[in-house]
Amino acid sequence: MAFWNRTKDLPREREEVGGAPLDPTALLELVERIGDECAQEVGRLGGDADQVMATVHLDTVQRVTRVELVSDGMPLLTGKAFIRQLNDLAAPLVNQPPGRRLAHIDATVADGRLQTRITYAD
Repeated sequence: MAFWNRTKDLPREREEVGGAPLDPTALLELVERIGDECAQEVGRLGGDADQVMATVHLDTVQRVTRVELVSDGMPLLTGKAFIRQLNDLAAPLVNQPPGRRLAHIDATVADGRLQTRITYAD
């Protein structure tokens, strides 16, 4: 933890959430919602939401740690608020068993059509 955040209360660990793992259909729907959010964020940042490449990186407890957005060949900077928003959306991923944890999600929007790809950590 960075020295300037030492006095803040630590958030509740996501391992405490518990619950059933996502079924394949629910997992794919969640990944598509994350891809849609990335495309909407590009639009809010002034980029072309119909031409987007996004990579969402997740840590070992399935928290979003970094988001890389590119529109029309130009990288766009995302803020902490967007990462918090994606973390709230991706919260059900914590219930994935060790063999099905995600490392990152790649989302590509070409001509307004979303395609996603999942890379597993294990």
